[in-house]
Amino acid sequence: MLLDGIELIGRKPSAVEADLFRHAEQHQLDPCCNRLGKPGPADLGVWVWAERAGRGTVVGARFGTGRGECDGCWPRPGHRRPAAATIAPMNAVDAPAQALRSPRITRLEWGLMEVEGLAPGKDFVLYPGGGHPWDWSVHGTRHVPGVQPGDVRELLGRGAEVVVLTLGTDRVLRIDPATLELLAAAGVEVHTADTRAAVELYHALAETRPTGALFHSTC
Repeated sequence: MLLDGIELIGRKPSAVEADLFRHAEQHQLDPCCNRLGKPGPADLGVWVWAERAGRGTVVGARFGTGRGECDGCWPRPGHRRPAAATIAPMNAVDAPAQALRSPRITRLEWGLMEVEGLAPGKDFVLYPGGGHPWDWSVHGTRHVPGVQPGDVRELLGRGAEVVVLTLGTDRVLRIDPATLELLAAAGVEVHTADTRAAVELYHALAETRPTGALFHSTC
């Protein structure tokens, strides 16, 4: 389940909170309280209610439909938060296993990828539980020096234990040495390959391991 591109289900509540608050800051939204007593973006109309499975991952989110007074854990005069509404349906037993599976790529052509559960696009960030389009402008990514450390930090934050980095269809996309250093320091297994070979490898790894990947469908 996504909220403005942020995956909610199958992740640790602290990671969800961090992403929501970062999103609020980036888009100048009004931060507000959530059930864990930390900031969350009121203007997104969601109040994260961290219902957890045994391994401590979120299995439901309580969305706001109106506004009520803030409980005071983020004391600002006149500050308000969305009132709690319905809980998103999710089986507490099945959710973690479903969420931890990285989505499959169902179609790959030059400049076009189709990924289960996502709209078609050119480049993708995929991880256990979901994915979204890969916007190179976020971290200043270019073909040279290549994939940036910021591009892979999200994969680590979303629980990837093995990472597949594509070099593009014609192997033009490079990988910044700082990115490889970051992954090595995190103890994460890394694979690189041209895009088509990377898709096959990604699918094989994702069958049994929490796998993250960055895909570039052109040069």
